[in-house]
Amino acid sequence: MSYLMLRLLCIQQDAQSPLSTGRLTFRYDNRIGKLFFPFFFLLLLLHYYNCLNQNGDIPKGDSTKGAKLFKTRCSQCHKIEAGAGNGIGPNLHGLIGRKTGQVEGYDYTEANKSKGITWTDETLFEYLEKPKAYIPGTKMAFAGLKKKNDRADLIAYLNEAATS
Repeated sequence: MSYLMLRLLCIQQDAQSPLSTGRLTFRYDNRIGKLFFPFFFLLLLLHYYNCLNQNGDIPKGDSTKGAKLFKTRCSQCHKIEAGAGNGIGPNLHGLIGRKTGQVEGYDYTEANKSKGITWTDETLFEYLEKPKAYIPGTKMAFAGLKKKNDRADLIAYLNEAATS
C-alpha cells in the first residue's frame, strides 16, 4: 500500500525551477490514481460505517426476553433485587449510573475498581459482548453475549428490574 501511495504522490525535484535548490513538488501519476482512488474511497467508507456502528447503535431491547436471559445466564452469580446482598458476583440493583467496583461488601479485583467508568446502556452493551476484553483482569468468568439483540434485551431488563 505504501508503494502505491508513493507512486500516487511521487516526490521529485522541481527541474523547472530557476533555482534548482531541491524544492519538492508533487506529481500525480494518473495510471495508479485510477486504480487506487476507488479502492481508497471504499476503505474510507467502510471505516466510516464501522465507526458509526461502534458508536452506540444499540437495538431496542425486549425486557421479557432479557428476563429469560438473566435467569439462564446471569442469576447463577448475580442478584438484582434491592437489598438481596451479593452472590458470587455483586448485586446488580442500581447498576445503571453506578461506577465500576462500587457495590459495598463485594471484593472486586483491582481492574474493576480502577476502570473508572459509569455503567450506561452504551458501556454495558460493549462490556456484555466480551467482559474480559473490556475489563482485563476481571474475575467475571462469563464469556459474553455475541448477539446484539441479546445484549439489548438484557440491558432493557436491567434498566427495568435494577431500578424498581
